Amino acid sequence: MNHAQRTSATRPRRPVGRIIVIVILVLPLLGCCYLLDLWQNIPPLRYAWMNHIPQVQGRLELIAPGQWHPGGSLSPDGRTLMLRRTQNGPREYLLWDLVTDTRQSVALTEPRSFHWLDNDLMIVYGLFPDGYALIETTTGAVHPLEQYPRERFWKVGGHHTVATLLADATDAYVITQFPRSSYMVISRSPQETWLINLGYGEGFGWSREQLEAWLKTLPHTDRTQYGIGGPVFPKQRIYSHDGRFYASRETAINTEAFFPSTASTSRLRVYTREGDLVASAYKPRWGPAILGWDYTDQSVYFALRIKGLAGPLGNPETPIFKLTPLTPEEARWQAVQRGVMWVGLALLVGAGCWWLVRRRRRRDAG
Repeated sequence: MNHAQRTSATRPRRPVGRIIVIVILVLPLLGCCYLLDLWQNIPPLRYAWMNHIPQVQGRLELIAPGQWHPGGSLSPDGRTLMLRRTQNGPREYLLWDLVTDTRQSVALTEPRSFHWLDNDLMIVYGLFPDGYALIETTTGAVHPLEQYPRERFWKVGGHHTVATLLADATDAYVITQFPRSSYMVISRSPQETWLINLGYGEGFGWSREQLEAWLKTLPHTDRTQYGIGGPVFPKQRIYSHDGRFYASRETAINTEAFFPSTASTSRLRVYTREGDLVASAYKPRWGPAILGWDYTDQSVYFALRIKGLAGPLGNPETPIFKLTPLTPEEARWQAVQRGVMWVGLALLVGAGCWWLVRRRRRRDAG
């Protein structure tokens, strides 16, 4: 026996069969962990998955990661974002000026929700113990909002009292609450500011139709509860301020889906005014909630929420993103980058195969 034969005979064989068996056993286990979302118990994996959207057309930017447990509301002109987050310690509320990229803290005690009345004025619901407040977003000042005594107006003929308040007001707003169940009237004057809660109109001895017709005769600014700095309904078109683009949340139902949570798919899509698709974002089992367009009319802000009945309980985080359509130059450069990436990947795989074949031949020759 020569030296080459002895070397070949004494070289230990690699346990290829054992490796294959281990792979066969581990892959189903990893698949079960993925389907059952058990891997989400590992914080780094959970956060990386939560803040990632796999299918994107356009330029995507993460504004508030999910681990902040954020919430957001965008002003009508797209210049200010009211941001709720829990980053280090207690929950905080920030007014984020998107033009200057500056933030100022607002002293609030666990409000239930926000609503923009104007570009520099918000109403806050659910404050304890006062219930309501107005926020001047230019200064961050919070003013408690007192409710007008119900016994003064909620009676036959009491509409004259409300009309007088609005006639004397410098600013008046009427918020139509979903689904047209009641109205919140806000009357502001230099002397006093009041919140007036109106129901269907039975207190005036009117029907709801009569109440709505009467409200239209009063000087005020209309605000719906949803659609200004808040989530919008599916397929509702949210146009940019200059009208060049519109964003839409489009939902499709898959009746053949194996898992109920994947039966419906919600995509955020951005179109030109002529109907050309220029940007989109999609993540399985999650749905976008459009917050609105920013002041540049180039980017749309949205929150991402997991769908399903148990989703918000197990995944309460709602990361906030900004999606921007690419310019033609950016789209061409992105296509070049994608082509270079695929060519580089093909060369890498080819080089690896060539190295393995060459190594195998040397081992057989030795």
